[in-house]
Amino acid sequence: MPTRARLEIKCGLLNEFMKLKINYSKSVKELIKAGNYSYTNSDITSDSFPSKEKGTVNLEAILFKPRAYSSFEGILKGLEAKGLRAGTLKELLEFGIEYPKGQSKYPIVAVGSVWRDPDDRRSVPCLWSGVSERGLDLRWFADGWRRYYRFLAFRKSGNEVNQGTTVTHEHYFKLVCSCGETKIL
Repeated sequence: MPTRARLEIKCGLLNEFMKLKINYSKSVKELIKAGNYSYTNSDITSDSFPSKEKGTVNLEAILFKPRAYSSFEGILKGLEAKGLRAGTLKELLEFGIEYPKGQSKYPIVAVGSVWRDPDDRRSVPCLWSGVSERGLDLRWFADGWRRYYRFLAFRKSGNEVNQGTTVTHEHYFKLVCSCGETKIL
């Protein structure tokens, strides 16, 4: 079976899939506390990112990897082309709780939640990691996105995991590349 690096080289695109339990009823403050971040941008609040979703669902999250440097609009078009919707702040925070080491590989962004600062600049939430810290920050999307970023996404339909599925802390990574090869880690 080919290695992950060979899949990336052969296909040029590799997305990661994982099971994720989302509790939309929790506040942003509760989710941030549970995520145990070393740094959190003070503008990331329930007031800045209001949410209408309620309840708990089990979903299959996808970390979308762009093919090249992309604009915000390019990322949204890439997600749309794959039948995906962008992840939101609460979904990103649940990801950070369930997979705390996920952001140590690359920054993970939720482009489904946009905040406008007092100067009308738009930013999106991003999980990042330093040598010994994990952070939750806002990233201007006017700057564009390099290939090392990953974008939390979900299928637009048929995404719920079977109700009998138990979501655990063990890692479930299914790597699928555009050439059709699959590897489960």
